[in-house]
Amino acid sequence: MVDAVYWRPLLRGTLAALASPADEQVHANGPGCIARDLLEDFDHARSVTVGNAELSEARRRSLDRIDGAARALVPPGLEGFNNEVIQRPAWAILRKLAGSALREFGWGGAKVQVVVETQPGLWHRPPSEA
Repeated sequence: MVDAVYWRPLLRGTLAALASPADEQVHANGPGCIARDLLEDFDHARSVTVGNAELSEARRRSLDRIDGAARALVPPGLEGFNNEVIQRPAWAILRKLAGSALREFGWGGAKVQVVVETQPGLWHRPPSEA
C-alpha cells in the first residue's frame, strides 16, 4: 500500500485542477492539450488512490462519477489541442463533479497549483494547497 502522503496530495491536486474554472485551468496547465492532460492526470490519480487507499463508498462513488463523465466525452468534447473544449457544458459537469469530490474528501478549499517545468520538457504540478 502506498503511503497516504503520496495519494492524498496527488488526488487533491488533480481534483483541484479539474474543479477549477476554465480560465484557471488554462493558466495552471503547461503547454499541450489541456483537456487530455486534465483527464489523464485524473485517471492516474484515481488509479493510484483506488488501488492504495481504503475509501468509503461515498468517496469511491464520487471518483466513479467523474470517471464516468470523463469517459462519456467524445469529440467535440475532446478535440486534441483545442483548449476551447473546456468551455463546453460537458466540462462544466466535470468541474461540478470534481468540486463535489473535493468536498467529499474534506478538501473544499483546495487550490490548483500552476505546473512548472522541472527539466526541459518535463512538467510537474506541485501539491495543491488545502
